Amino acid sequence: MNLNHERSEPNTLKITFGLDLDGYQDPETRDRFNELICGPKGFLRILELRLGLVSKPASAAVRVAQYHDLLKKVESTKPRFYSQSFRKDAFSTAETVLRWRDELILAGWNGSADPNQGPRLRDLAEVEGIAEAKLSPGFGDRVRLILAELDRRDAKLDSVGVIENREHIPLLLRKLLNKLGAAFRVHRRRDIRASRHTWNGPAEYPGSINQSA
Repeated sequence: MNLNHERSEPNTLKITFGLDLDGYQDPETRDRFNELICGPKGFLRILELRLGLVSKPASAAVRVAQYHDLLKKVESTKPRFYSQSFRKDAFSTAETVLRWRDELILAGWNGSADPNQGPRLRDLAEVEGIAEAKLSPGFGDRVRLILAELDRRDAKLDSVGVIENREHIPLLLRKLLNKLGAAFRVHRRRDIRASRHTWNGPAEYPGSINQSA
């Protein structure tokens, strides 16, 4: 008998993923070895740990302060699309523009802009050009780092099951799931109910992004 078909290899994981499953506790599976149910936060933490990318994410307030300084530096050279709002309420403007930036990253934006593209994207690209090592990574940045690391090593996941419609998942996160060979099993959603929702919306995870792969 070939036992390899009956059990996972040591140190592999079986993951069930859903956008609202952070904090979920399943009494039927919580004691099973190497089986986890998680949402976006937990999923990234697992992958970072297994790939050696573990770091403590910066708070939203810290990232807003960092982005405020970047916007101020870029705005000092010439008027920008956010200049008027920035002068009235710099930190609220920084929070809003950072949210837009993070949504673009998760939608697959590479941080650049062509000369024929709109002024907003060109301004954001200038900010992005000086952001390296000055802006702590957000959710989308962490996904990009994981995607790059997966080109070099295996995360040792036995399987990833997704209980969401594919089109409901933002592009970059969908690329990560596809790279891991995830199986989309929407029918399982009726069997899994989140005990609490810990996802706090666009500031942490721009779930409104709905790009086609």
